Amino acid sequence: MCRTCGVPMKNSLLFAPVLLVLACGEQVVVRETEASCGNGKVETGELCDDGNLEHTDSCTGSCQPAQCGDGVQRQDLGPEDPGYEECDDGNTNWQDGCVEGCRVADCGDGFLRVDQGEGSDDFERCDDGNEVDEDGCLSNCEEARCGDGILRQDRQRGQPGFEACDDGNDDDSDHCLNDCVEARCGDGVLGPGEGCDDGNADPSDSCTDCQPASCGDGVLQIGELCDDGNAVDTDSCLNNCAPARCGDGAVQAGQEACDDGNGNDQDACTRACLLARCGDGITRRDLEPEEAGFEACDDGNLLDTDACTNACAEARCGDGIQALWERCDDGNRDGTDGCTDTCEPARCGDGIRRADLEVGQEGYEQCDDGNAVENDGCLSNCVEARCGDGILVPGVEECDDGNEVETDLCTNLCRIARCGDGVVREGLERCDDGNGDDADGCRNTCQLAACGDGVQRLDLAPGTEGYEACDDGNAVESDSCRNDCAVARCGDGVRRLDLQAGDVGYEACDDGDLVPTDACTDRCLEARCGDAIIWEDNEECDDGNEVAEDECTDVCVEAICGDGVVREDLDEGEAGFEACDDGNDDNTDACVSGCLAPVCGDGFVHAGVESCDDGDDIDDNACSNDCTRNIPGLSREDAARTCLAIQQEAPQAASGMYWIDINGGDTGDAIETYCDMDYDGGGWTACYSFENTDAVDIDCNDGTWAHPCVDFTMSAETGRELMVHLEDGDGQAVYQANGDRDGDWTYTNLTSTNGSSSQYQRNSQHSRPVRLNDGRFLTISGYDGSNAGWGGSWGNGYVIVVNTGDCYACDVVLSAMSHRHSSPEYSRCEERSFSGFTPAHEVMYDGAANITTNGGATLPADKAYRGTFRFLVR
Repeated sequence: MCRTCGVPMKNSLLFAPVLLVLACGEQVVVRETEASCGNGKVETGELCDDGNLEHTDSCTGSCQPAQCGDGVQRQDLGPEDPGYEECDDGNTNWQDGCVEGCRVADCGDGFLRVDQGEGSDDFERCDDGNEVDEDGCLSNCEEARCGDGILRQDRQRGQPGFEACDDGNDDDSDHCLNDCVEARCGDGVLGPGEGCDDGNADPSDSCTDCQPASCGDGVLQIGELCDDGNAVDTDSCLNNCAPARCGDGAVQAGQEACDDGNGNDQDACTRACLLARCGDGITRRDLEPEEAGFEACDDGNLLDTDACTNACAEARCGDGIQALWERCDDGNRDGTDGCTDTCEPARCGDGIRRADLEVGQEGYEQCDDGNAVENDGCLSNCVEARCGDGILVPGVEECDDGNEVETDLCTNLCRIARCGDGVVREGLERCDDGNGDDADGCRNTCQLAACGDGVQRLDLAPGTEGYEACDDGNAVESDSCRNDCAVARCGDGVRRLDLQAGDVGYEACDDGDLVPTDACTDRCLEARCGDAIIWEDNEECDDGNEVAEDECTDVCVEAICGDGVVREDLDEGEAGFEACDDGNDDNTDACVSGCLAPVCGDGFVHAGVESCDDGDDIDDNACSNDCTRNIPGLSREDAARTCLAIQQEAPQAASGMYWIDINGGDTGDAIETYCDMDYDGGGWTACYSFENTDAVDIDCNDGTWAHPCVDFTMSAETGRELMVHLEDGDGQAVYQANGDRDGDWTYTNLTSTNGSSSQYQRNSQHSRPVRLNDGRFLTISGYDGSNAGWGGSWGNGYVIVVNTGDCYACDVVLSAMSHRHSSPEYSRCEERSFSGFTPAHEVMYDGAANITTNGGATLPADKAYRGTFRFLVR
């Protein structure tokens, strides 16, 4: 904080000043901007900023100048542009695919690649960085060797690798032997111009000085290749009797332009006996640079823009010939014109100021410091920095907004504008009246006065736009001064929160109106029951008291029967009188519908007091006129759970048909069935009853089984008794017996019928035996592969009563089919009468109290039993 002028300054190294303050002598406003790479302005910590975050141009995404070796390949330049990168692998290893200068490694660049194996296209055995073929490393990066056809000139005689000649062939009879030694007379090899060569210096033998002894007599003798008998050395036969050929030192007329008799291809006469010339592809080495005919190179082509010009001079920058790798070549070494002394076109930013142009000409440069830094003396467009160019030069300019507007943040002298100078600075000041009055329309901070700025305007009268009755400078709407600078009041729609209940002006609410019958009264108090004002849509009444037992309750609801409050303001007989009010719809307690006390005959059963109440005056139905119950089960609506329940409630009940709801609850699924109230104390419920009067087959789909009764009795509960009853057509009992279901269920003598015989067998499955009171056993079988009996999937179940014994065929007393099955084909009822199954498998009761095995024969119709069979439970 600048203590003398109150200017806030942010303390951060990441903030670059846009406006600098040199002194605090007067009130100023300083704007600082957080440095942000990519905003186009070079700020603290940045060496460049091109306005983007692209990494592959001249200024990286971190605002650092791109440089070779930073690991990012520039994509903004073409091959001819300075700074162009063919590659950038971010390392300084020049022996891989990317070498110094971010160039792709190439043979002749002077860097030996070690990252490629032999056989690879880029493999190098050597790389001496030149295109000279006459040294130890050829221009194709292969090591020089004898026989490669290139004469090494970097070795002296006696040094390893020295070559006196190299004709690149395997012919030992020419001037250059296969070991790169020049042929000579006496080396034992017959060479050019030699009629013989016996490899010795003996003058007394047949070959002297490589000439046969008899040479010149015109007679071809042994040891002579030719002998024309003349002394002419320019014909086809030399004077030493050797056939004329190129390299023999004698110019053959009409055949050779020259013949200097040596194997040197790089002097005035080539090995082809042709006069050396520029462009023949052979570089002469016998002349000094100042001598006529000297060749620095000879590539044998007419291309003037490669490394060797058509004048056999090595291409160089400044020779006036633009080579393929040169962007330009103006033939001089002046670096300050359009083509630099490196043969690159002059450009802004290359660090060389052009001196060949006048102001106004395209390409003219006022300066060129070779960098992209904008806040030094030379801009990146090679224009000298000046006030108004939009680029801040620290230490010289306080600001520079790049325009000539005097009324903005930065003056035309690149000085920061200040509040109080009477000039409104665009973008900085909303006003500037040049006075020190802080309570008028322009604050001393050069901001327009506004409600909420904490300063009450005193220059306006009430009713005038902008007038302020108060201004507490906060955004709290719920205190004494509203955010529109009006004094708070009840009814303005804003509840005051700065006061406590009891304080003058306290508001519990403020809905912006003065309607007393809504949630907020016209005194800014919350509407409540008991304030004697009916709250519209919320209170039915409000009598101004807290009495609950009058016509308006203490919750401001009109009293009604059933609200749980007994009215005490009325006498019996008056409309609305209540004898009681328990607040519920239960008509079985001490207060029934209409808020009346219960009485017998009102149609409501008073729990614990009345057994029933049918609301009529009929005394001989299920409910007597004194509200006590008669015999239950006489109607579906009055169905009992079991016949035993009927007997227990009405011991006088006789055997007969009753309504039974074996499941309890809703009586909609109750069934009407036979109750035996006589046998063994009574209370027996018939789960199955069938009467056969016409000696016909039983309907296997007979639906008279009380399935819920059977399931309930046999599966769901213990402690039940079972009873089998058989009577004749006159209603006389033929057989009946009963037993406890909790008896011996594991008796193995009685199990199930064998599906392949008519025998009743033991040690099978699918049965539930019960010991009866006459000593016999009742077995209940499923015959469907399940061991669940009636408690599960029991298909063609049946009931059989037998005498016990150890035999497979037992004394069967009774066999009865259950009629519960999964489908007709499993019913086994074909040609059957009352009690039995298929002819081959079951037993019959013949009507004369005898049980016989059918033995496979169909029971005659006259043997069919006529009578009634019942299966009962208790």
